[in-house]
Amino acid sequence: PTVRMASRRHATKERNSMKKLMIVRSKSAVAGLAFALAATVTSRAAVIYVPADYTTIQAAVDAAASGDEIRIAAGTYPEQVLIASKNLKVVGEPGAVLEAIPGMAPTFAPYGNANVKTLLGIALCDDVTIQGLTVDGGQLADFNPPEMVGIIFHGSSGRVEHCLFKGFRPSPGQGEAAGAGGLAAGNFQYLGRPPQD
Repeated sequence: PTVRMASRRHATKERNSMKKLMIVRSKSAVAGLAFALAATVTSRAAVIYVPADYTTIQAAVDAAASGDEIRIAAGTYPEQVLIASKNLKVVGEPGAVLEAIPGMAPTFAPYGNANVKTLLGIALCDDVTIQGLTVDGGQLADFNPPEMVGIIFHGSSGRVEHCLFKGFRPSPGQGEAAGAGGLAAGNFQYLGRPPQD
């Protein structure tokens, strides 16, 4: 009887130890899941609003991380935008217009093409989507020689969906511009990157 009693006490202690171990393991598993969930939540893509969060599209692009979405409210945005080495989705709400300005800068000069003056340039990106944006050249091609382009992809892949291009010609009575176009794409060896599909 004494041996059975001792054996029962030992078995009860083992069961209690196992229960405690199971509780500790369960708490550890819950903590691990909570940590994994928190990491997933914090790595979600952000949505950045122009002009609510940033007053310009370029400022929103500069602040964005790869995978983020930029939503542009209705309005006219007279600026040039360059997206480099970031995969973004840029969505124009109805009435959002990216508009050319006289004397545009050659934004692709750092990428080996000083002749192109673009409203929206995408360089060295794997996946950029431009959606619902009106791109207006303002008939300013003759004020932005030798070549003005609305959206250009250089060494990049992406999509242009439901966008409107207008005004990519010289102003009335100014003759032919050296070059103007709404949308262009190219992969050039001097970008130091193989062509993208």
